[in-house]
Amino acid sequence: MVQNGSVAESSGLPWRTVMTVSMGAFITGASLMFIVLALPAMAVEFESPIFVIVWVLIAYSLMTTAFAVPMGKLGDIFGRRTLFITGFAIFALGSLISYFAPTAEFLLGSRLLQGIGASMTVGLGQALVVQHSAASKRGRSLGIASSGWGIGALAGPVIGGVVLQLGFGWRPLFLIMAVLGVAIALISIATIPRVDPPKREGHYDWKGAALFALSLTTLLIGLTVGIGRAVGNSLMIPMLITSAVAFTLFLFIELKIENPMFDLRLLKRNLYGAAIGLGFLDTFTSHYLPLILTFYLQGLRGFDPLVTASVLVVGPLAALFDPVGGLIADKVGPSIPITAGLSMKLFGFILLIQAGSEVTILYLIVIMAFIGLGAALTWTPITTMGLGSIPKRNLGAGAGLVYSSRIVGSMVSQAAAILILAAVIGNLVDIGEIFTRSAEVIASDQALVFSGISTLYQITIILTIITLIFAVITIPKSRRMLARDKAEISQESAQQSS
Repeated sequence: MVQNGSVAESSGLPWRTVMTVSMGAFITGASLMFIVLALPAMAVEFESPIFVIVWVLIAYSLMTTAFAVPMGKLGDIFGRRTLFITGFAIFALGSLISYFAPTAEFLLGSRLLQGIGASMTVGLGQALVVQHSAASKRGRSLGIASSGWGIGALAGPVIGGVVLQLGFGWRPLFLIMAVLGVAIALISIATIPRVDPPKREGHYDWKGAALFALSLTTLLIGLTVGIGRAVGNSLMIPMLITSAVAFTLFLFIELKIENPMFDLRLLKRNLYGAAIGLGFLDTFTSHYLPLILTFYLQGLRGFDPLVTASVLVVGPLAALFDPVGGLIADKVGPSIPITAGLSMKLFGFILLIQAGSEVTILYLIVIMAFIGLGAALTWTPITTMGLGSIPKRNLGAGAGLVYSSRIVGSMVSQAAAILILAAVIGNLVDIGEIFTRSAEVIASDQALVFSGISTLYQITIILTIITLIFAVITIPKSRRMLARDKAEISQESAQQSS
C-alpha cells in the first residue's frame, strides 16, 4: 500500500493502471452507444412511444454527467480506487437489472442506476491515471486512457448490431455489459495500487453535491427537450430556470462553507480554468455534427443509414490518435497540440462550406478526418493541462468537472444547432418531423434547408476562431505557468503536512 497519496516511480506501475482505466472507459463508452440500434425493438416489445424509449438512451448520459463531480469528490475523500471499483460494481448491477426489465419505465430506472455507477468511473479514472503517472508520462497516459472511450463508442453500435442481427434480441446486450462491468471491477482490484486517502477534513458537502447534480440534471433535461422540439416546449424553460437557480445556490453555499464539494478557487488557476473553458468550447463548436449530418445525408440527400454510418464513424475512429496529442504535450507542453488541433478543425469546417450541398461521401469522410484528428490533438492536452495544475487531493472532483464541461458543451451544441436550423427552416420545429417530412422540405425549398446548415457551419467557423484566440491568449507559456502551479501545489502540500 502506498502511503499518504504518494506513488512509487515504476515503469510498470502506471501502465497497469492506465490500461485498466482505458478498458473501463471502453465499457462506459460502449454502454452509451450500444443500445442505439436496439431502440426500435424496445419500443415494439414494450409498446411504448419512441419518445419514452429514447430516454433509455439519454438517462445514462444524464446521470454520468450530473454526478461526475460529486462522485469525484467522494473519491477524493474515501479513496479513488475504492469508488472506481464500486462504480463498476453498481454499473454491472444496473446492467443486470436492465436485462430483466419488465417495462420501459423499469428499464429507464435501471439505466439511471447504470449511469450513476459510470459517473463514479469517468472522472476518477482520469484522476487515477494522473495520480499514478510520472509527470513526464502524464499526457501519454491520459491519451491512452481516453482513447478507450472513443473506441468503445465506436464498438458499441457494432456490438449491438451483431447481437441483434444474430436474432438474440436486445436483452443480451445488457448481460454482456454486466459481465464486462464485473470483469473490470476484478481487474481493477488486481492492477490499481492501493493508496491511502488523504486525511479527511470536515464532512462531505451533501448540500453542494445535491444542488450541483440538480443544476446539471435540469440543464441537460431542458436542453434535451429543446433538441426534441426546438422551440415552444413547455418543459424547456422551467427546467433551464430551475438549473440556473440551483447553480446560483450551489455557488452561494460553496463560497460560504469551509470544506466545499468543489473548491471554486481551483478555477483561479490559469491552466485549470482554461481547461474548463476550452473543454466546453471544444465540444460546443463541433458536437452537433453527427446529428446534423444524419439529417443532411439521410433526409436531404437520401442516403441509407450504412452510408451515413461510414461518415460518422470517422470521428470516434480518430480517438485512436488521442495518445499522439498527449505525447506531444509531454514533450513541448499543451499549447502546440491544442492550437494545432483547433486549426485542423477550423480548416475542416471551411472545407465543409466550400464543398457545397452536393459534396461526395468520400470527400466528406476526408473532411471528417480533419475534424476528428483535430479533436484528438486537443482532447488529451486540455485534460493534461488542467489536471496537472491542481493539487492531487482535488483530482477526483477536478477531473469530474473537466468531463462535465465537455458533455454540457456537447448538449448545448446540439440544442443550439437545432434552434438555428429551425429558425431558418421556419415551420419545421420538431426534430422528429424534420426527418420524417424531409421529402416535403426538399420539394418545397431544398436550398432553404441547406442554407440553414451552411449558417451553422459559418457560425462554427467564427466560434472556432474565437476558441483558437482564447487558447493562444490563455496558454501562451503553458510550461512556465504549469511550473508555477506545481510550485503553489507543493507549497500547499507542505503547509497541510506541517
